[in-house]
Amino acid sequence: MSAVLPPQELTTWQTLRRLGRYFRPHALPILAAFFFVMGNALMALARPWPLKFTFDAVLDEPELAGRTLYVLIGVAVSVVALSFFDGMFSYLHALFINRAGRAVAFDMQSSLFAHVQRLSLQFHSRKQTGDLIARVTNDVRTVRETLVDSVLAVLNSVIFLFGMLVILFWLDWRLALASLAPAPLLLALLIRFNRDMKMFSRTERKQEGALASIVHETLGAVRLTRLFNREEDANERFREESAASLQSGFVATLIEERSWWIVDVLASLGAATAFGYGVFRTMNGALTPGELLVFLGYVRSFYRPMSSGVKHFNKIAKAMTRAERVLEVLDAPEGVVDRPGARPAPAFQGAIAFQGVSFEYEPGARALAGIDLALPPGQVTAIVGATGAGKTTLASLITRLYDPTEGAVLIDGVDIRDYTLHSLRAQVSVVLQESVLFRATIADNIAYGRERPTMNEIVAAARDANAHEFISALPDGYDTEVGERGDTLSGGQRQRIAIARAMVRNAPVLILDEPLTGLDADAAGAVLEALERLVAGKTALFITHQLFNIQRAHRVVVLDAGRIVQQGMHDELIGADGRYRALFQAQARDLPRFRDVLAARS
Repeated sequence: MSAVLPPQELTTWQTLRRLGRYFRPHALPILAAFFFVMGNALMALARPWPLKFTFDAVLDEPELAGRTLYVLIGVAVSVVALSFFDGMFSYLHALFINRAGRAVAFDMQSSLFAHVQRLSLQFHSRKQTGDLIARVTNDVRTVRETLVDSVLAVLNSVIFLFGMLVILFWLDWRLALASLAPAPLLLALLIRFNRDMKMFSRTERKQEGALASIVHETLGAVRLTRLFNREEDANERFREESAASLQSGFVATLIEERSWWIVDVLASLGAATAFGYGVFRTMNGALTPGELLVFLGYVRSFYRPMSSGVKHFNKIAKAMTRAERVLEVLDAPEGVVDRPGARPAPAFQGAIAFQGVSFEYEPGARALAGIDLALPPGQVTAIVGATGAGKTTLASLITRLYDPTEGAVLIDGVDIRDYTLHSLRAQVSVVLQESVLFRATIADNIAYGRERPTMNEIVAAARDANAHEFISALPDGYDTEVGERGDTLSGGQRQRIAIARAMVRNAPVLILDEPLTGLDADAAGAVLEALERLVAGKTALFITHQLFNIQRAHRVVVLDAGRIVQQGMHDELIGADGRYRALFQAQARDLPRFRDVLAARS
């Protein structure tokens, strides 16, 4: 059973290593991008040298002729060449890293989405949907953008700084030490700022996830919000979460701006030291004027790539807080999975047996206890009981939405865990209390029950479900698009489309979970008639609170607090003292036409 894992606080490099499995398949374009980044760094290192040769080999000469002219022409050509190659390397770097970054993000997003679908229902019941949406979309996109914009930018800065240090110490190690004296202090401060920024960014990401969940929840219940006049409460919740997110982002921004200010001050201090001491060294003959210009250009540039590298590293740190959120979901263990050696299920006859089945959603809190039950093939078994008795849980074990904590569920004498999940669920149809329709055409919603049914099969299923008449009356018929969650249709219409979906699937095992709840008499009658055609010849589990709809079931099983307390035919159970009779009396008390039924059976 999977659990919701607490967020793990990883270092940036730990997180990058964890993401390595998504980088490795795209190693070649990433390496190519790294090669072109090195080219960019080398071009930046070479940029001050034309100025050196101009001062030392051209301006010192009395006239511009002969060798001096050739040097000047060479310097001018080198300036153009440096610009050309720098631009070419930048273009190729952007080409390869964008291609790799988008491919990595695609793989990561696909893997995350597929994993989310495999996670247990316990995980989904505890996680906010809006937060999961933010992780699959915004967080993965931010990781991609960081890979594209920042990771190689940091490498560029590192290569440039390393090359610059080598040249500076080669030119004059004394001046290099004096000019770079503020660097260790600057680096220590930037590391401190980076740690603080990551902490506030992690808080901001959490609050953004909570904010997305509020938006998702509010939009999903907008009708209820209006009916109960709770718009202002929803607005207040949104403002509170939004304000908290903005505050965390504001603090992170202040830290970043403070770091830039300190970088500028320390960079100016280093440049001033290099200028003053450099002039002294030049006047003493330790450096030529051209070498001093190269030195000053490097020192002024030294703090710029350092600050740029830290800026991008800060962006990486922020993005890694999002990557942690992605990894948190990917690390959550899957719920129900195929057993090793599971095989495809054969065509079911439909004999279902529960043998000593118990189930716990949480350790120590049993939803089902010691269930022994046989469902004969081709018969309708009604499962009844009060709310929370365990009816839906029992049905969920047949499709392996959950696995029993104890015991086993068998179909045709074989433990269903020995079959692959796909082949098991392919032979089970389900009609739920709240029919789920997608933003698609009615034909597509019916076809969802089976891969690639023909249009004739879709229409035949709709006829059997008593849905063809109202579908044909719609402006576009079967090509009519329904709104999100099917809100453009009535409850009875949605339910008949769901029955048509089960019809087109034509599976030997059928689960009906409160299919008549909330329907008026006319709609319930049309749905019941469709259900009678649907269950014909199938092993059907009919879960309901409405006991007057199950009198023609072959058998009735009564659950109470997760245990079977009665089972038998309707006529047998209504004539005996017990839980079923009590439930029937409670429903019939306010319905005079059923009082005669009770009296006749007493």
